[in-house]
Amino acid sequence: MKVSVDGIISTAKRMNSKIQTDEQSVGKKGKELKSDSIEIRKKINSRLILMQDELKAIQSSLTRNQIIKDGIFQLKEDRAEGFDNQNGILNGVRFEDEKVLYKFVEDSDLEGDLNLKINEIDDLIDLDISKLKRLQIEVENILASNLADSEVEAIRRNIETALSEIDYSSISSISNLSGDTVMSLIK
Repeated sequence: MKVSVDGIISTAKRMNSKIQTDEQSVGKKGKELKSDSIEIRKKINSRLILMQDELKAIQSSLTRNQIIKDGIFQLKEDRAEGFDNQNGILNGVRFEDEKVLYKFVEDSDLEGDLNLKINEIDDLIDLDISKLKRLQIEVENILASNLADSEVEAIRRNIETALSEIDYSSISSISNLSGDTVMSLIK
């Protein structure tokens, strides 16, 4: 084996170029990881903003449905007393200045369909509650990931606060929400 200066220099150049190539690929991977992380954070932040809007819509729907349920119980009480105030109840039960009870029962036979309407509104309330639970799970997963930016910290706190005020101990207690519980949901 013959060792020459030219051989040593060419070996050193090859090793140097290999080291530079390795350093460049490590640098590219670091940049790719950073850009992926930034992209994930942007998506999470966008989702949190959408989740806040979804929460407001669910809360509104839940409040509306609870008001309708209360109106149906008023109609049942009125039925027991002889239908003296049926039109007053139908026109008086409103949500956001809309006659929600009237729209909900307008094509029904009020003498026979009230129990069916109670079941229907209970199903709608249960659907709203399941949406709230899914939203809560999604928020908890995002919080566990710790990937949300500080820019949307207030949004995250609002969602977390609203969801923490809901008592999920049993579906029956939720579907029979008291007025105070409904008011806490619309904060």
